[in-house]
Amino acid sequence: MRNHKYLDRALIFITDYEIEIKPIMISEELTNFYGIKQIIYMSATLPNEGLLHKIFGINYTDIKRLDESTLSIEALNEIETIGKRLIFCLGEGPSYKSVDIKSLDIILELNKMHQKTLVLVNSFRHAYQIKNYLDENSIRTILYRNANDSILFCNDVDEGALICANRYFGLDFPGNTCKVGIIVKLPSIWDSYDAFQHSILNNKYYGDQRVGNRLTQAFGRCNRLIDDEALYYILDSRIIAKLTGNPDYLSYLPRNIFAEMMAGYILSEGEINKALDYGNTSFFGVHDEDLSNIIDEEKDYWEKPEDAFFASKHADEIEAWKNSLVGSFDEAGRLFNGVATFLEKNINDFPNQKLNLLSAWNYYLSTVNFYHAYTHFNRNEDKEYCLTNLQKSIDLGQSTSWFNQLRSLYNSLLEDEGKKLDYDENIIEARRIKENISLDYDDYIERNNSKKKDWKQKFIEIRRHISNGTHGQCLAALEIIFELLGYNTKRGINQLGEPDLIALSSQTTNKYQLGIEIKTKENGSEEGVSTIGQLLADMSIFKKKRPDYLTIPVVITQKEKYSEKATKASINNITLLTTDTMQKIIEKLFENMSAWEKLNENKKIAFTDSIISPHELYDLFSLKSSPLVTIE
Repeated sequence: MRNHKYLDRALIFITDYEIEIKPIMISEELTNFYGIKQIIYMSATLPNEGLLHKIFGINYTDIKRLDESTLSIEALNEIETIGKRLIFCLGEGPSYKSVDIKSLDIILELNKMHQKTLVLVNSFRHAYQIKNYLDENSIRTILYRNANDSILFCNDVDEGALICANRYFGLDFPGNTCKVGIIVKLPSIWDSYDAFQHSILNNKYYGDQRVGNRLTQAFGRCNRLIDDEALYYILDSRIIAKLTGNPDYLSYLPRNIFAEMMAGYILSEGEINKALDYGNTSFFGVHDEDLSNIIDEEKDYWEKPEDAFFASKHADEIEAWKNSLVGSFDEAGRLFNGVATFLEKNINDFPNQKLNLLSAWNYYLSTVNFYHAYTHFNRNEDKEYCLTNLQKSIDLGQSTSWFNQLRSLYNSLLEDEGKKLDYDENIIEARRIKENISLDYDDYIERNNSKKKDWKQKFIEIRRHISNGTHGQCLAALEIIFELLGYNTKRGINQLGEPDLIALSSQTTNKYQLGIEIKTKENGSEEGVSTIGQLLADMSIFKKKRPDYLTIPVVITQKEKYSEKATKASINNITLLTTDTMQKIIEKLFENMSAWEKLNENKKIAFTDSIISPHELYDLFSLKSSPLVTIE
């Protein structure tokens, strides 16, 4: 409760695990650094100048940024002395939901091959998944919790794996203490503000810098000395798309790391076996002239790209936060309004940077400060500013769910009932889910696009597996499809009476789960009544595990039809689909994803309402007197 007095001067982030109270920027004038004439900051990673200003709260003071773009070739060669390093980017990798068996096998193989590995993931869910798999295969594992775990692994472990969740920096393994790093998942979100920038403001340029900076940190964990040798393997397939297409966050890597990454890709062509073989036989203690030449050539090709990010009024933003923190709410409100107006005027000139959402966000911050001014001083003009800016924030938010939630706040401030805005929580929730699905669209397309891969071809293969694949292929394919439809999926444990696939809706209200049994073409062309009886028996146990969810049993079969007895037994009990019918849903999903890929960022916001989600699919899957879902 010691922070209670600051509740009106900070943002409050509420997650599943914690409540965080923090200001976004603290001006240098409010810190102990203020008044020092010259400060030198040193880091392996430097974001662009605008973000540097915001991170350190340096508003009107100049920043002189010394990085690779300002150094001579001779100076660059001199500073690249952190040992010998090679980075392999592999073309296979986990989905964002889980770590697949292929990736687990690669991690196991690397541990057997090199005895000690540092394994980096971005969630404890994935960390435990890897730990359990390695434990089952007699590999010693340590799950990183604090510095003592790192010290133990460094000094007292000869064979094993240190598994770190969301920890890409601050780990040092010099000499021979650990020479192999495995980046299973690319870094994404580190704190609540990062999550807000990513999922609410869709601020890609902010996110790209953060990913690039964290990757740079990760590639220095096992090579700390000039004589060190270190290999890194990236299992996240999105990295291949960046190497062979639009580099995005790779633009923020230093030239030596980028060159070493390109060299690894050239030597292995993104193929797992070639990368493993080279790392096992041709790297440690070996001077490979080809490798040296490739790295030198790639360094020559490297150019620090121009920063195309629109520069906002960072000095005014920092000054606004300073005034807000010291209680000068009306001045803070005016400054935030000025930033928002400036961003709004530049929306059309930067169509891919979602300046409308950044502008909406600053109008909201202006609203909050004018509201606090109103509650402190009871001036009617502050309330009018509050309503005007809140209306602009809602309008510029373009129907996105977070900004539409502000309609409720707007209505609570109005005295005239006739001027209140429409507010429907169910519509807003449906929109929120569609926005999350759109991120899954981007994720799937990026993971399956590269010089050698096309996501559309991969999608065609999934469709083929659903209609004609083995049980395992059909299950894996349907799992991906239901994830892209917005469900949270989980493989069932048949021995515990669970169906093949469990798909949970994303709703917070009217929650439902599909218990999906998958049947292939084996044993005839007609699905019989025995399947129905077994599923009904299993469901009586399964639905008790989540009593707050409506449970809907579903059968999806590759066979041509259901028997008359099976259909009759399913009335009001089970929903029946053939894979032909399921393909019609998948066809619409494919059309949506194909259209989505071609849109610029502003048009994607408008398109989001067309995305298929569990809200739309409830009526299709719900239990009814005609249990068979037909193509019509």
